[in-house]
Amino acid sequence: MAKENTPKMNLIDALNAAHQTDDLDEACKLIQDVLGVTDGSLAGAVFSDLDDDPNSENSWQSMSKIDRCRRLVGYIRSEVNLIGVSDIPSLRA
Repeated sequence: MAKENTPKMNLIDALNAAHQTDDLDEACKLIQDVLGVTDGSLAGAVFSDLDDDPNSENSWQSMSKIDRCRRLVGYIRSEVNLIGVSDIPSLRA
């Protein structure tokens, strides 16, 4: 019998890893994998105010780790509100 695909990380581990990476796409992917999200459009909207230029003062790379964490928590809240807690594989009982 095949096991259901379960995330390799829990949400706290993913958040801890995500806020430490300088690659915003990678950070979002870590969170999305745990939440079972397959579309990055919400992440694109949530982080659309950040510049792509890593040398910009308004880029992911220039943010402090605590600010990154705050932004990721806001993103997680947005995803959970959109998909609902019962639909998140890693949060099912």
